[in-house]
Amino acid sequence: LKLKLLNVLFNGGHVLCNQAMLEGTDLEALCSVANDKAQFVRVLNELMNVPFNAEAEHKRKELLLPRFSNEANAKQMIELVFGVN
Repeated sequence: LKLKLLNVLFNGGHVLCNQAMLEGTDLEALCSVANDKAQFVRVLNELMNVPFNAEAEHKRKELLLPRFSNEANAKQMIELVFGVN
C-alpha cells in the first residue's frame, strides 16, 4: 500500500490517481481513476463540480477505519506478540 494514497484518503478531499497507484489496494471505490492526460482533464473537470462534504468524508472513513485504524492495528499487534486481548 502506498502511504501517500492512504494519507490523502484520510486527510484530503477528492482523490484522483492512476490505476498503478491503486494496484493491490482494494481502494478503487474511494478514488477517481485516470490513466492519461485527457482522462485526468475530464475527471478533474467533473470533480470540480462535486462537493466533498461531511457525508462523503464519513462514508470514506467508514470504509478505511476498520482496516487502517492505528488503535485497532496496535491492539492486534499486542495480541500477536503477547497473546493478550
